[in-house]
Amino acid sequence: MVSLDLETTGLISKEDTIISIGAVNMMSHRIQCSSAKYWMVQPSSPLLSESVTIHEITHSDIADSPDLSSCFEAVLQSLAGKVVVVHCASIERNFLYQAAQKLYGQDLYFPMIDTLELENTILKKTSILALFLS
Repeated sequence: MVSLDLETTGLISKEDTIISIGAVNMMSHRIQCSSAKYWMVQPSSPLLSESVTIHEITHSDIADSPDLSSCFEAVLQSLAGKVVVVHCASIERNFLYQAAQKLYGQDLYFPMIDTLELENTILKKTSILALFLS
């Protein structure tokens, strides 16, 4: 597995762009810290104060960053052959798809585990169980 996190200029993949990508390999009982990778990229849309407040990446942080095309192949190599673990797959997957479409003209297909969906499922089951026990 590989844990993946994207930071973006906003939440709409067709309008906003990726500004950073982090990835680290994981096994069932271990995070492989030595495998951690991080890429900062120059966005094709401006940073908005709302997004800077959330991810704390500023204009000066990305001033000398390359564009996404210079590192996307390395990102794909770090995901190859692994199950990708993200928090909120609908955002992460859409931004990766948009990037692949823009750079290669094709979609990406890979297995993904969404920790937000897992959390919601567990909370829903816990709530139902609490109703039966009360």
